[in-house]
Amino acid sequence: MPHAACAIGKSHTPAERQLETLGITPKVQVSTPGFSVLPFLVSGTDLVALVPERLARRYEAFARCAVVPTPFPDVPLVEAMYWHHNRHSDPAHRWLRETVRRVGAALGDPPRPEIVPVDDRHGEHAFPELSAAS
Repeated sequence: MPHAACAIGKSHTPAERQLETLGITPKVQVSTPGFSVLPFLVSGTDLVALVPERLARRYEAFARCAVVPTPFPDVPLVEAMYWHHNRHSDPAHRWLRETVRRVGAALGDPPRPEIVPVDDRHGEHAFPELSAAS
């Protein structure tokens, strides 16, 4: 089926990588730089798109599109934050990181890990998994 896709730079989305492992190459007819437009792009067309489930469910009625499960296991999306060590103590940056962490935790996923070192050579830190959603 013709496909609408989210093009994030040169990388593939987790669902696209899953398709590749199954030997499936989507026939991409249109692409957009973000997932949020995809439900509206497929509405009223013969296009299909792989969209994170929370987003698809949120827009399902409004975009007038059907949400169906994929024929392969869910692929988790992992959100992460990375920042330069010079910004670690900045009050505004701390507020932003804490706000993002709190919102991610409110999504109902399992508790998230605390801030952990990512690269000891540079002193950078991150929230390795803010939310995993399919």
